[in-house]
Formats: sequence, structure tokens, C-alpha cells
Amino acid sequence: MPKKRSRQVLQNDEGYPYSPCILVEGKRMYLDYYVYEHASGEMKRRRFFANDKSKSREENRKYLLQQKIALDALLKKGYSLDEAPKTIGESHMSVWEAVKFAANIKIANGEEATKVSYKSRLKYFRIFLEERNFLGIPVHKFSKKHCYEYIDWLRDVRGVGPRTINNYMEFVHGTFNLLVEREYLKKSPAKGIRKMKVTSTRHVPYEKEEKELIENYLRENNFNLYLFTRFIYYAFMRPEDVCRVQVADIKLDRKIIVIYGDNTKNDQQAPAVINPPFMEILQSLDLEQYPKNYYLFSSIKEGFEPGERKRFRNRFSEAYTKVLKHLELYDGQRTLYSWKHTGNVAAYMSGLDIYSIMRQNRHAKLETTLNYLRGLSLITPEDLKEKSW
Repeated sequence: MPKKRSRQVLQNDEGYPYSPCILVEGKRMYLDYYVYEHASGEMKRRRFFANDKSKSREENRKYLLQQKIALDALLKKGYSLDEAPKTIGESHMSVWEAVKFAANIKIANGEEATKVSYKSRLKYFRIFLEERNFLGIPVHKFSKKHCYEYIDWLRDVRGVGPRTINNYMEFVHGTFNLLVEREYLKKSPAKGIRKMKVTSTRHVPYEKEEKELIENYLRENNFNLYLFTRFIYYAFMRPEDVCRVQVADIKLDRKIIVIYGDNTKNDQQAPAVINPPFMEILQSLDLEQYPKNYYLFSSIKEGFEPGERKRFRNRFSEAYTKVLKHLELYDGQRTLYSWKHTGNVAAYMSGLDIYSIMRQNRHAKLETTLNYLRGLSLITPEDLKEKSW
């Protein structure tokens, strides 16, 4: 043990002492740790360097911090010098430890939406491993057969459809590909597994009578949920984007709502325009009374009043589904997202040009907007309507 530095000595799961990794940031950055050696019966000092000279110092630092997680996990599990693995983790990490390690890297480096989805999918992957007694399987022995068992489990036990299964398998592909990329595995067990066929989603807007019925009910019984739907209807925002709106994002003087690129589906930062009827609603909120960093929809107990904590989409979806069921309009197809379709239909029928609709939807390409409007049955061959055959 070094005399100049006091180190923490712990006992691993096998009962042997070890000292966790310390990141040393000198001329050359490295991880410094102590591992038990059976031959001498003592701890031996080891170093793990970041040797990629093509990367910046900050990139190498980030890499070492990620490796620290894996090394500390191995040391705690019982790794010792007389049984060193050829590649870190391949012989010692269980499938759960490896997937959790990879997922945490994705979560640390990902956008907010990625963080939320990976945390959720990691939870369900663990439930699957627990139910099938796969938690302790070495990661290199987790095979394509196990991946197909996971797909079957999602379908037969969890009762989810093809689209959701594809989303969960994206998580599996992503985590195992990261392990291959970092040389924890030679080959991903999910390689070659194709996506399940998904029936095209129907874009179902509200009919005029349905729209008025819901709006009247929400205005009288849950104004903040009504306000939530206005962001979707007028600004063409996705429900998950509305959840992220802070008071500072609403620029009434410029008649826009700022939507940041890392909060959107296509990473494009572009404002949503506030049109006159939406402006009237927003001006009535007296937003100046709230701190700029407050989320516009926060406190659940207070009915989604502004607050410091960001809420996720499911809270609003659950509340809205109850409204639809109360009004006997729930059919599984009309959802919060239907307000986006309804708003686009209303904008198109009002005579708003397609380019402006594209910009309000924050589509990167006009073709995307045209395909979307076709899905709403708005763009049809006009010259055929007057023909007979």
C-alpha cells in the first residue's frame, strides 16, 4: 500500500481484500487500484491506462470513469490476480451485471428521452432474468436463444404488442452492441434478430362533436389538463415535449415557445408559433408569478400546477384516459396525441399552407409533412373528384 495516500480497503464477495479504483489525472491518466493475489496472500497494485492518443483528454477521462464502474464491480465480485480474465468482464460479469453496466453508460451519455426509456427497459429486462433464473448466467453464455425467450416473454407474459417488443429489443441490441464495441463480448447474442412486423399506426383525429365535448368538460373540470391539450393542438407538440416546457420557454413577446433540440424527436431546435387563440389562453395564465425554471405542468396533487419537478407523459395520459372513459369516448385509438392530428386537420382546413404546417410540426423535410397529411386523408388527387368512370 502507498504511504502518501490513504486508501479505502474493502472486502469482496469472496472474502478477499481489495482497494477500489482511483482516477489519477497526471500527465497520463489512469486508474489505480489494488487486487488480491493468491500466490503471495497480499494485495498488489495495478494500473489501467487510457492509451488512445487520437482522443482528447476529456474523452479519455470519460472512458476511464466508465471502466472504473466495470473494474470496481469485478473487484467487489471477487476478481483476483490468479484468475484474471482475458477481457474485462467476459469471464466474470453476469449477464445482469454486464447489461446494467452498458445501460448505465447509455443513460449517462444519452439524451433525456433515452435515459427514461433505458431505465424502464432495464427494469423489465431484470424482471425477465429473475423469473427465468438467468440473473447469474455469465454474459458470454447468454445466447440468441435467450433473446428469443425474452421476446416470447414480452409477448406471452407481459402481453405487449409488436411495436413495444421492437422498442424493448432496441434496448437489448444497444446494450450488447456497446459491450461488443468495448470488447467485453466478441459477438452480440441479439445479432441477426429482426424487428417484428408492425401494422401501420392510424392517425385518428377527433370529430367536431367529440372535440367540443372534451374541451367543454376539461375547461370545467380540469383546466390544466385542458391547457396541456392546447400545447398539442395549437403548437403541434408531442405530449412528452409538453412535459418539458418551462416558464422561461414561453416567449409571449415573440409569440413563440422554444423547443430545444435535445428534447425533440429529430433533435431539431425550432420554435412553435403561438397563434392568436393560443396567445389568448397563455396570456390569461399570468406566467410572471412563477420562477423561470418552473415546469408549466408539475404538481400532481395540485392538478398539474407549475412547479420545480418535471412529470412524465404517463401521468397525463392516465388522467386523460379517465376523462375519455368518463365521456364514453375511449376506444384505444383516440389519445392525447390525437390532439396533434386534430390540430393539423384544423390548420390545413383553415387554409394554412403546407410549408407553414411543416415548420409548426418541426419536420426536417417537406416529404415528412406530406406523408403525415396523407395519413390524415387530407391530401387527395383533387382532379379525380370531378371525374366519372
